[in-house]
Amino acid sequence: MMIKRKKILLAAVSAAAVLVLVFLAWNPAKQLYRQLNHLPDENGMYAVQGQWFEAMPDLDEDSVLSFANRLNAYIIQSLTSENTVYYGVIPDKSWYSAESGWPTLDHSRLAEILRENIQGAAEIDLTPALSLEDYYQTDRHWRQERLQSVLDTLGDAMGFSVKLSDFTENTITPFHGSFEKKLKNPPEEPFVYLTGGALDSVSISSYQYPELQEVYDLSKLESENTYDVFLGGISPIVTLTNPNAESQRELVIFGDSYSSSLAPLLCGEYRTVTIVDLRFIFSSLLPDLLNFTNQDVLFLYSDWILNNSAMLRF
Repeated sequence: MMIKRKKILLAAVSAAAVLVLVFLAWNPAKQLYRQLNHLPDENGMYAVQGQWFEAMPDLDEDSVLSFANRLNAYIIQSLTSENTVYYGVIPDKSWYSAESGWPTLDHSRLAEILRENIQGAAEIDLTPALSLEDYYQTDRHWRQERLQSVLDTLGDAMGFSVKLSDFTENTITPFHGSFEKKLKNPPEEPFVYLTGGALDSVSISSYQYPELQEVYDLSKLESENTYDVFLGGISPIVTLTNPNAESQRELVIFGDSYSSSLAPLLCGEYRTVTIVDLRFIFSSLLPDLLNFTNQDVLFLYSDWILNNSAMLRF
């Protein structure tokens, strides 16, 4: 009887040990399976070459075409013949890891639809000006200190020249990206913002944050999204004014949050730079807030926005 009990106990212990081993091996096995089959984790995230990505939906061609048609109508109805109008698209960073086999939104087809349908605005192709290293590891945004090629490309088309070497780099660690909450062990990466140069004489007027006095809201360094340091975060309209600019030219950027880190760098070339975010204001309200005369106008949106263009309130 004693021997039988020992055998039952041994069998129970063995079974428990097997269950423990299966439990311990389950998560690594599940992660390996997802990697091999290019499936994102339970939070819709995946990693390639140390970069984290949020899985993108399939390209919505109707959304992109709708944006092109509404943009054409807005140019005709609201801008003047004296405005010089451009548009550019910021690829989702996953486009630069497409060779890894993970699915990505078809940026090439998106750009083709716009090219075939937008009228009255000159295209500025930013695709060759960016690489995977120009984006944060734990966020979809681009890095301000890595925008020299973007500035060169925009400048060649729009007639200006900006050198990042004229600014001073300020580095803070760690950066808190928008993906951080979805990651179990997010990598630490630096956050760099540029000061000095033309920015020394720039004033800011923010529709959302009228109390904001500086281009950078350093209180956001400790927030859950460090990127909000740029212009204090999302606002329907922000205007940067530099009385000491190289010219009297004015620029209006219709864009999303990517423009927040780009716009300050243009203040040496433009007396005013105004960013309009049509996700948060109807274009029908703009005549009461903006007077279009002979400004340069740049429509600058990311893939993600154009694939969900119904959120833009043209």
